[in-house]
Amino acid sequence: MPPGPVVAKLEARYVRAIGFQEEVLLTLRCPSLRRTSYVHDYAVWKNGLVFECQALLVCVKDGVSTPIPDEARRLMVERDGARQA
Repeated sequence: MPPGPVVAKLEARYVRAIGFQEEVLLTLRCPSLRRTSYVHDYAVWKNGLVFECQALLVCVKDGVSTPIPDEARRLMVERDGARQA
């Protein structure tokens, strides 16, 4: 099985309510990374910010933290501008 992410920490901030059937925009970016972990910033938008969340994810293989695969690391840096923390 290849390495995959495990959520180590999750912080969320509610801004305002929306309905179940409403269309929203979900954004995601990776602002920072380390050897085995990285941060995701999420936001939900509908006529302004509705909800934001930050997750710390750890790359795990066979139940043990492992380095982020090179291709995943490359995408985080090139696509999102992630910086080494």
